[in-house]
Amino acid sequence: MTKVHVVSGNRGKFVLRWTDDAGKQNQRTLDITAKPSNRSKAYKLASDLELEIRGDKPPNLILKQRNSAETVEPGASVSLNPGWMEFKSYFQESHLDALSTDYSSTMNGVLSKFESFANPQLVRDATSSKIRMWFAKLREEGLADSTIQTYWRHLHAFLAIAADDYVIEEIPRVRTPKSKPKMKGRPLTGEEYERIKLKAKQIRGSDWESAIECLWLSGLRVGEAHRVTWHRSEFCVDLNGKYPCYHIEGAQKNGEHQRLPIVTEFADYLQKNKRRHGFVLKLPSKRTEDRVSLNQTKKIIAMLGEKANVSTGNGKTATAHDFRRSFGLRYALKIMPQFLQQLMRHASIATTMTFYAHLNADAVIDALLEHDQRHDQQPNNGSIAKDQSRDRHVKNKSTG
Repeated sequence: MTKVHVVSGNRGKFVLRWTDDAGKQNQRTLDITAKPSNRSKAYKLASDLELEIRGDKPPNLILKQRNSAETVEPGASVSLNPGWMEFKSYFQESHLDALSTDYSSTMNGVLSKFESFANPQLVRDATSSKIRMWFAKLREEGLADSTIQTYWRHLHAFLAIAADDYVIEEIPRVRTPKSKPKMKGRPLTGEEYERIKLKAKQIRGSDWESAIECLWLSGLRVGEAHRVTWHRSEFCVDLNGKYPCYHIEGAQKNGEHQRLPIVTEFADYLQKNKRRHGFVLKLPSKRTEDRVSLNQTKKIIAMLGEKANVSTGNGKTATAHDFRRSFGLRYALKIMPQFLQQLMRHASIATTMTFYAHLNADAVIDALLEHDQRHDQQPNNGSIAKDQSRDRHVKNKSTG
């Protein structure tokens, strides 16, 4: 089955690329600006092109089939048997377009991975046994159980819509291993942050040095840092009110519309910035002034972590998300978990408690030592307090 890939072209447009049966490389430039909010449209056109290459038609009949099937008695077997790509195109148009860009991108990625393994021709080809075999293959490739669970949640959502529309009789039953959530990386130290920032300046220039500083100070997810703007948008900063804050209109992981505070050290960083238009982070390409894509941003930051020789364990080096982990750890030592949840924008307090409230022993000891050092630098605090208390007591007694 020919697979059409969506990539960002050099001229700021999405490009469809595929290899035909003769082994020839082909591409088609879309008249769609390559930005996250348009990615679902590009995936929809990629699915339609796959149908076109196969000689099939885009899914105009699915809704008619569903409407006719709704009159069937509950529990009755209905066999509509649309093609996999046909239903996928319908799914993107009728469901994914209404969801967040990040979710749509992840869903399309999961479906593409399953297609590469199972090559399903019909939706009903996604059987329990085939899905279990796919999971086994993913484990062989070294994927963590938590990642496999994420894949299954997305595939399950896709198949749930198929079941709702009577395309399949029921959702396949598959058990996934349940593992305790844990950090994939680790928080960085201040010294490691400085090394990466120095490499950014040496290899990519001052704009990338500024990007590393932004990630360290803000605690933003890399996707959020990539899209945050100065002007009013789905994710922007606002320095004009009483307190600096983010305006978020559904452009975050939990999909909520929120107005949230910006921490003081990041607000100070923003106040020093004289260029207040467009994106907060410039993220220029090395050869041109074009802004790099989100995937390129992740790769560049990972490269900087490798060049700075910052190891995070298991043979891995620092990535963009490790800066967010560092932010969470720093503020976990300063504020209560319920406030940290707001800063980190976790949908559940359980996530905050799991990853940040139970700090490692070294971090706790370092914080206690720092507190003791500050206390020791204040001479005779205890005796001064006792003297003041005694003076008040003597004064009250003499006037009583």
